[in-house]
Amino acid sequence: ASWNAGNVLLVAQTLGDSVMEPRAISALTKRGISALIYMTIFTREITAPDYLYGLDIPVILLNCYTADYAFPAVVPSEIAGGQSSTRHLISHGHRR
Repeated sequence: ASWNAGNVLLVAQTLGDSVMEPRAISALTKRGISALIYMTIFTREITAPDYLYGLDIPVILLNCYTADYAFPAVVPSEIAGGQSSTRHLISHGHRR
């Protein structure tokens, strides 16, 4: 969907490296990115790095959130996902 809207997605995997992460974000912002999606592999609360608060672009958290809710966050709902999957399987005749 993003590509069809004319956007290019750039990905930088830092694995939480405290030196490389700010370097990667700095390199991306210097090249004029219009927004940043900050993601973790496991759903969890994070302490957002200070440099995220100073960015002049929208920052969205994916699979993580902050205690102060300073950024919009998208996190999965395992309970809702399990319920939806169960309903789907039952509707197709599965019982066990």
